[in-house]
Amino acid sequence: MPVPVRFERALTTIAAAICWLACGSSLHAQATPPPPASEAPVSQPAQEAPVVQPASAPEPAPESAPEPAPEPEPAPESAPASESAPVAAPAPAPAAEPAPAPAPAPRSPRDSVFDAGRGTRGDVSVGVGGSLDAIDPRAAAGASVRMPQITADGRFGLGSGWSVVAHINTILAINEFEVGASWAFPIAGNLRGLAQMQAGMFLGMLGQFGFDSHVIAPQFRPLVGMSLPMGTIRWSLRSELVFAGPYFAKVGGNEAKLATPPPLANWNITLVMENLMQNDRLWYVGLAMMGSTASYQNWLLFPDTTRFDYYPRLTVGYEF
Repeated sequence: MPVPVRFERALTTIAAAICWLACGSSLHAQATPPPPASEAPVSQPAQEAPVVQPASAPEPAPESAPEPAPEPEPAPESAPASESAPVAAPAPAPAAEPAPAPAPAPRSPRDSVFDAGRGTRGDVSVGVGGSLDAIDPRAAAGASVRMPQITADGRFGLGSGWSVVAHINTILAINEFEVGASWAFPIAGNLRGLAQMQAGMFLGMLGQFGFDSHVIAPQFRPLVGMSLPMGTIRWSLRSELVFAGPYFAKVGGNEAKLATPPPLANWNITLVMENLMQNDRLWYVGLAMMGSTASYQNWLLFPDTTRFDYYPRLTVGYEF
């Protein structure tokens, strides 16, 4: 039975629509980027859609079948961490700097000639200066000329607070020489005490102004004191006794023994300030109150009195 022309045209239109839809789907599949390798499943080649042809309709021109979508290439496997990047060699550790030598402990200033000190073994101190006595001219038979005496003091440390000490003062007509020992000990904090004993001689000589006389006498000097350092300043308070006698005199060719003076020839209390400098040297100044018998400093007059004269003494010097 012949197929109507309208029906045949309808079948042809439907077949053309099906072919257009199939070609559009394949083109859309090619344009869409493949999903990431870690998520995209392995795609299968697209199935070729069958073309339904009507029985009596003329066959359309054969169309080329759409090419299947290419399978996505598998993502390259990541190299192991040990191979992905070369491990950087550890930087060489910097050479260790040598440890600085420990700083030496600060050394305490050496003992001075007036300070109680510590009697440090091997410490040597020598002070050179002068002293001026303001003796009342009436005690010196009206003599108003006051000459300073040259003084020298020394100390040598023996350790454990002990020291050897020495003292000299001279004005040619009056000379004193003593040596002895001292012992320093702590009292409280930085305050230290001092006990000292010296023995020597008093020697007077005068060969001018029509005099030809000499006097000699043994001497003993016990001393106690205390010292307090305050930064670079050292304060020392010292009290001293001078025991002398008997006095042996020679005038011209005559030798005699002076009237026996009292054993205590002199006593004094002295306040000394020592200023320590950066070069471990110091200068000092002291003021003393003296009490002396007439035969001690004024032997030239050959006095016959035992009374005490009182006068100040100023002492200054520099210590090496």
